[in-house]
Amino acid sequence: MPTFFFDNGTHGTIDVKWPDVIKSTNSGTGFLKYSDLDTASGYAAVLYSGNFPQSIKPGKVAVMGFPFETVYPEATRNELMNKLLTFFKTPLSVEEKSKEIPTNFSLSQNYPNPFNPSTVISWQLAVGSHVSLKVYDVLGNEVATLVNEEKPAGKYHVSFNALSTTNNQPIASGIYFYKLQTANFSAVKKMILLR
Repeated sequence: MPTFFFDNGTHGTIDVKWPDVIKSTNSGTGFLKYSDLDTASGYAAVLYSGNFPQSIKPGKVAVMGFPFETVYPEATRNELMNKLLTFFKTPLSVEEKSKEIPTNFSLSQNYPNPFNPSTVISWQLAVGSHVSLKVYDVLGNEVATLVNEEKPAGKYHVSFNALSTTNNQPIASGIYFYKLQTANFSAVKKMILLR
């Protein structure tokens, strides 16, 4: 890296009399040094890659003794960022979590409840099926169709914004029911809209 300066915010430089130095411990590597300090005192920046104390998973960290945004000129700041990104770019193993497939069908209570103006309805399918999720008023009239399609096994949620899907108008305050219907499962829950 070429020599660079610390900007005081007006593109002038700050003459730092007592710079923060960082010792490289636990296999850390000195990354940047101050021009007028011996590295025995410490570094301007240290890189570490490996297992952190008390951890079994590897990670990476870069620690600098100065704010990144003070590096001046901009071209040097960009070069420093590229070097840091190259350091972080080397992949570590990442454990991929498998998607959990539910073992049963269920329809959860909406949240929030009571609601205004929107609420979330969640459900899960143990096997793939055609799913119908509809909202009804207390007289049994259909107010909205939220889902009407094939879905694979899994966990789902949908937002209901208290609009009728028949005329796209806001529905009145009151008690409503939502019904989940599949080939192997049916459930109904009550929700309350307060305007």
